[in-house]
Amino acid sequence: MEDSTVQNAIAAVTTAGYCAKRLVGIVALRDASLSVTSGDMLQLLPQEMASLNINTIRDRLCERLPSYMIPSLWVAINKFPLTPGGKMDRRRVVQWLEQMDLDTYRTISTLGLEEAKENANATERKLQAIFAKVLNLPAEDIRLNQSFLHLGR
Repeated sequence: MEDSTVQNAIAAVTTAGYCAKRLVGIVALRDASLSVTSGDMLQLLPQEMASLNINTIRDRLCERLPSYMIPSLWVAINKFPLTPGGKMDRRRVVQWLEQMDLDTYRTISTLGLEEAKENANATERKLQAIFAKVLNLPAEDIRLNQSFLHLGR
């Protein structure tokens, strides 16, 4: 599927790390250039820049694809690393996903979501704890305004 906001994209399922066994969509957005830092590390786009675009891309995909083909996690980056031949270096992107730290994972897991409510009632806290237990995630990673289906796992 072609999308005018996406420059390049790949989907990957990693075998290790915080994103293990989840379908992750990695996109480089058009007109989202940042100052380039040193080469080996993928550079995440600022959350406010990425969130609106990710929501739009996800909505368009949901209209055209079955739910199991929609990534449960999204990463918006400045640009993809290239191989010496000039192609996207998929291996390096997957390696980066597998070695991602917890702070980066928490940043990408909340892309496209509104700010969390501070004051959850007792029922909301119980549901949050149940979802966390079922999905084997920390309770603080379960956002009250996040779709259970988008939590993945």
